[in-house]
Amino acid sequence: MAQAESIAGSSTRISSGLRTLREFVSPPVHHTEKIYPRSVLDAIREAGTLEEEELIDLINNNFPREFLYLGTKALAATPEIQEQFLQEALSVFMDKPADDEVFKAELERLLEHFLKNVSVKAAKLAQLNRYSSAGWLGKFKELILTTLEETPSAVPVLLAHVPLLALPDFVKMYQEAGHQALYVLNPAWVDDSESEYAGYRVELQDIYPQVRLITKDETQELSGKSVVLIDDTIKSGKTMEKVRQFLTSEASVEDSQISEQAVTRVPQNEPQKLIETPMPHSEISIPFRERLRNMFKQ
Repeated sequence: MAQAESIAGSSTRISSGLRTLREFVSPPVHHTEKIYPRSVLDAIREAGTLEEEELIDLINNNFPREFLYLGTKALAATPEIQEQFLQEALSVFMDKPADDEVFKAELERLLEHFLKNVSVKAAKLAQLNRYSSAGWLGKFKELILTTLEETPSAVPVLLAHVPLLALPDFVKMYQEAGHQALYVLNPAWVDDSESEYAGYRVELQDIYPQVRLITKDETQELSGKSVVLIDDTIKSGKTMEKVRQFLTSEASVEDSQISEQAVTRVPQNEPQKLIETPMPHSEISIPFRERLRNMFKQ
């Protein structure tokens, strides 16, 4: 009951509005926005993949969220190691050192320990680069607020791997709203009959979130709950449908209790055109806005 009241109370505060918050969660994107390092763009153009050297360039050029996303994605073939990386990386982000150089050193330590000689597909960065890194993160943050307003009690389920760019923000906001956990499901694992695992549960009760690898059977803990699936882009809708079918058949989640959110949608007849998911407009209380400003401070 206390948990429900906490979620309801936070929902009321969030529902009081988003318009005045928009200026910092989704700032205007200008052509002067910093773009990815030339080495990264060249590697994507030539091979569509990044290796250790390009990941270091992302860290050194202040793109830590892309490192979190791609570093996790690079370890998808080794779930237990991926779990360790995601736990340690998230801890670094949630307790981010004030000194940027110390922060970069922590990320480089993770790279040295987990990501030596890796190669990871990174074509998605071409799309992110068109918006700019800050612009894309702003849209994810705005999406979090919208999702909490529209479905405040729904358990968030992120679809690996692009939403991991905003994982620290999902954690902060859902902790504030009183949620106990969020989930990260890997559609490739869900669709693989040979895979034992489905994804991760991120425990939110403590200040420092705990990442736990979960099997397909363990997704039964979502049974009887409302769930919101979150992705960056919806194209054909096949990925969302695949995960939805898994949740209804394997996790016993009612289809009517599953909703969907995405930053952009691509019309099937116009694949090159992105349509932003519409966001509601209203006002938000100043005290809550200030707390959010501090939470979203990079």
